Amino acid sequence: KIVFMGTPEFSIPSLQVLLDKKFNVICVYTQPPKKSKRGQKINLSVVHKFAKEKKIKVFCPEKFSHTDIKNLKKINPDVILVAAYGLILPSEILAIPCCGCINIHASILPKWRGAAPIQRSIMNGDKTTGISIMKMVEELDHGPIYLQSEIMIKENDTYENVYNNLVNIGKKTLDMYFSGHLYSPVPQNHSLATYAEKIKKNETQIDFSDTAYIAHKKVCAFSPKPGAYFTVNSS
Repeated sequence: KIVFMGTPEFSIPSLQVLLDKKFNVICVYTQPPKKSKRGQKINLSVVHKFAKEKKIKVFCPEKFSHTDIKNLKKINPDVILVAAYGLILPSEILAIPCCGCINIHASILPKWRGAAPIQRSIMNGDKTTGISIMKMVEELDHGPIYLQSEIMIKENDTYENVYNNLVNIGKKTLDMYFSGHLYSPVPQNHSLATYAEKIKKNETQIDFSDTAYIAHKKVCAFSPKPGAYFTVNSS
């Protein structure tokens, strides 16, 4: 019995792997619907829409209350699989599944823990990145690693290029994890950890006092969205 937790487009291929393998996905947890800027429309997350199409029950807690935790205990999943969910799982939830809570992260941990690993790896000029499948612990992205797969980042690769390559390798890596082979988790070297904090709006601006290389990597990291920008003849 599997409970899946995810919110953006990146999460869907992982959920699709579970469905393709005919696993028993009991339900999906995703971020709550958000109002559009004008407040006229309620927008479901892409995972929410996908789960509804597949007729999978969906839960959207803003945070995990006592009732939400009690509900998960009743479901009693063997595994909770998390892919870019966006909520921190409290220790009570981490302790529920007998086979643990498993996270799919878009970097080669311990490098680029946190919210924006793809953009940070491109901005940093990294030559490689990848997918890590890890056991979740209370600290963010600190858990031991089951499997990792690496991809190259070419000089002109954009966020879209790297994202698509990671989705493809992520599906293959998750398929390996659920192949029946027993993978032993290997602790991370925490002394090598770096943090990929969320991208701030001002970081998308090109600073012409920087080198051309830094500007180029910024354009790549924010293409196609939200885009890098600069201001001309500002008064």
